[in-house]
Amino acid sequence: MDEIGTRKVSDSGENRISAKIICLPAKDAADELACQILAQLLPGAAVQVMPLGISTNDLIKAISTAGPAVVCISGVPPQTTRHVALRCRHLRKLFPDLTIMAAVWSDADLASVRSRIPVSDANHVVCTLKQAIEYISNIENPISTPADSSVRPADDQAAEEQISALDLLDTSNTPIQEVLDRIVQDVAKILNAPIAVLTVADEAGKIWKSLSGLPPDLVSGVETIEHFLESSIGKEKWRVVIEDIAGDQSFANSPLLSEKGIHFCAGQPLLNTNGKVIGSLLVFDTRTRNISQQEEELLHTGAKAAVEALEVRAIEPPAEAKIRV
Repeated sequence: MDEIGTRKVSDSGENRISAKIICLPAKDAADELACQILAQLLPGAAVQVMPLGISTNDLIKAISTAGPAVVCISGVPPQTTRHVALRCRHLRKLFPDLTIMAAVWSDADLASVRSRIPVSDANHVVCTLKQAIEYISNIENPISTPADSSVRPADDQAAEEQISALDLLDTSNTPIQEVLDRIVQDVAKILNAPIAVLTVADEAGKIWKSLSGLPPDLVSGVETIEHFLESSIGKEKWRVVIEDIAGDQSFANSPLLSEKGIHFCAGQPLLNTNGKVIGSLLVFDTRTRNISQQEEELLHTGAKAAVEALEVRAIEPPAEAKIRV
């Protein structure tokens, strides 16, 4: 709750959000307090905080009357993810077309929470006030959040440190799957993205795959777009960025957009020393968004780290050979 209580928001007119928002506590008074704090940080929005213990009939009436742009289900640890997820599922049954944002206020990675709450139950998942405000702003004005490094100096410094960590990652004595999982988790965390997927083939033809934040109901849809992106990446040998899938003719009718709500994707090729594409590193988001030069650099660094991890294994002598004299 410390981060929630100390977050400052600019009062400039261009940062104000005018959308109608309903905030619903998941279980207890702490969750309701978090709703109140979020409402204070959205001075231009019409925010209704539902009281604890509101009946289903009253909740239906409130949502039907207000017609909100988004309903935020708010939960504060401990054991909050389960309560938020249950609230989201219940609300989805009542309002199949409602935009629902699951807010699990914690220092957990966004991807780890996203993997536990199906996209069919909650369109968006957030863990911090900054993420919540950005997602709500994006619902009202798609691709409205600037990717200007001067806006987020603290985040950029952290990102630079993470990129350096990926560059220096010691992969020689760590199981390859753990290395790939670490890379994908770091990339998703720094990009503030709920989902990241890495696929790569080693010299023997074995396929390695690492997933971060991918809920079960998104697996088939992501595989479809993954094949398309890998095809495009393979031809160009360069990253593919789609800031708004709805505006891309290749995906305008994709179930990933219409049924699962994925709006953004970016893919970076994994190239071996001969320049051959051997895999891809993909990032997905449930909002439209820009990608900054530093974020592009992170994708490139993550892809390079994965390739180098495999190459280290390929040239490393077998364990038996190491102990022979």
